[in-house]
Amino acid sequence: MQIINIGPGPVDLAGWELLDVTDGGPTFGFPSLILGPGNRLRVYTNEDHPEWASLSFGSTKPIWNNSAPDTAALINAGNTQTTTASYPPGC
Repeated sequence: MQIINIGPGPVDLAGWELLDVTDGGPTFGFPSLILGPGNRLRVYTNEDHPEWASLSFGSTKPIWNNSAPDTAALINAGNTQTTTASYPPGC
């Protein structure tokens, strides 16, 4: 999953979460990390790609269901859903 800061200023992602809404979990909790305006990072299931400022769930099991449409939600530190992204199977 790719996260992009489309706002005008930096955002500290401490306390933010990425949730697999379709399956009700798991939830990835972001560490304290400043994401500048226009910057992006990727959250992987169980990979590390420093060239993408990547983070990982560290899960050995698939998180995103590849047999049905799936939806992820980004929830800020105030527990407000800021955005969702849905994608088709096999994506």
